[in-house]
Amino acid sequence: MRQPPLNPESLPTHDSLETLEAAVAKEPSGRFHLEMRYIPSEGRLDRLKAVAASPALKNVAALAITDSKLDPKELKALLDSKHLSSVTALDLNGNYFHDPGTKRLANWEPLAQVTHLSLYGVAVTAGGTKALAESTLTERLVHLDLGYNNIKAGGVKALAASPLAERLQFWSLEYNEFGDAGVKAIASSPLMRATSKKLQLFYVVMKAAGLKALLASPEIDHIEDLDLSGNHQLGDAGILLLAKAPQLEGLKRLNLRGTGMTDKAAHALAGAAHLAGLEVLRTHLHGGLTQEGLDALRTSDHVGDAVEAGLRLDAAEEAERKAN
Repeated sequence: MRQPPLNPESLPTHDSLETLEAAVAKEPSGRFHLEMRYIPSEGRLDRLKAVAASPALKNVAALAITDSKLDPKELKALLDSKHLSSVTALDLNGNYFHDPGTKRLANWEPLAQVTHLSLYGVAVTAGGTKALAESTLTERLVHLDLGYNNIKAGGVKALAASPLAERLQFWSLEYNEFGDAGVKAIASSPLMRATSKKLQLFYVVMKAAGLKALLASPEIDHIEDLDLSGNHQLGDAGILLLAKAPQLEGLKRLNLRGTGMTDKAAHALAGAAHLAGLEVLRTHLHGGLTQEGLDALRTSDHVGDAVEAGLRLDAAEEAERKAN
């Protein structure tokens, strides 16, 4: 899944060093977003060294070098730049520098000014996660995306217990197989107080026990957007917990695609009056959920409109996928 560009200030974007340097020449005090996607492997290290050596980097407040499979040596070439003095948003999605690169980043002095950091799909594990969690250079960090990595429960526990967890306003650990143990660590941590009110737990191998712990968190009633999709082992046991959880009455968006729901759980969810505030409920025909169960949801007085909104969203996404 390609992540959207990380450019929180909506700065003018340049996709090459050459156009950035031209813009800086015209506006020496300007602040820019440099977004370079997919740098081919041939000559990549030399290209990164050229980027790192350019004084124009002093004008870059948002830097994205993504989908390029950078290894630790190539990442070092970038981080060794003497000109990365203004970066507050750093997007390194889709690179393969693993824990060695992540540990180097955790000790990179300019990290102290970074507020937004995205490391989606860089193959980091518990070691790299722990290095970030223990870094003394993350005091300004409020946005952290660690989705689609190899983080198990130990890495989640390290992050959840760190001072960083108390400062984050947005975080994502989706598509990491940390299971119920990781979910329980999240549920009992300051991570539940993130001001984004969004909890992304897509494909984390959660079962009903993890969801039960999540629903027991005193902060769960603040969540407005809950993504549990891809957790195939939740099954009816998990969905029935949602159907009996009045603390979820503040939910506006709920994604249950690929959660193992059957018609039995669909009927229970259809009767959940506390979910009447939902604006979007996403589910689909899969496994034990047949048309009969889906129809029960669609005709529900409580969640019917939300289900229809979810189906329209699915159709729009499918049309966009085919168009691309």
